[in-house]
Amino acid sequence: MKYQAIKTLSFMLLLAALPAPAARAQQRQNIGGTWKMNPAKSKFELGAPQALTIDLDQQGTAVKESLRIVGPEGERVVKFNYTLDGKEQVNKVESGEVKITARWEGDSLLFELKTDQGYSYRRKIMISEDGKTMTINLEELFATGTRKDTIVLEKQ
Repeated sequence: MKYQAIKTLSFMLLLAALPAPAARAQQRQNIGGTWKMNPAKSKFELGAPQALTIDLDQQGTAVKESLRIVGPEGERVVKFNYTLDGKEQVNKVESGEVKITARWEGDSLLFELKTDQGYSYRRKIMISEDGKTMTINLEELFATGTRKDTIVLEKQ
């Protein structure tokens, strides 16, 4: 796989399955809806995508997600299914399997994603008090260090 393709896949996996917590842990609301990246408010260490849209469909603790990302190689869509109860879920993707675990900690959702290719990601996801802005702190873990990005999305 070319470096750019690996980088794009890594970024997609890093962003994939991004459920959003409710404004308060005590009021965990349905997180469904369409979220679009605000590029002016987002910060990336290794370059930003041109566009990012996340569609979430939540039924109880079960979430279906469709992530659309537009970058130098064009548009890609990744779909995931997972739960918000801390149980590991295995998803099949083009390049293999992805194991996803999401759990609440206070008013933030902590998310871990591991691929069968050795990639590992952590996310801390927060929603603004008015429920209109999602902030995702992403951390990609490497053997030699980490990469950290902050993505701000607005509910459509």
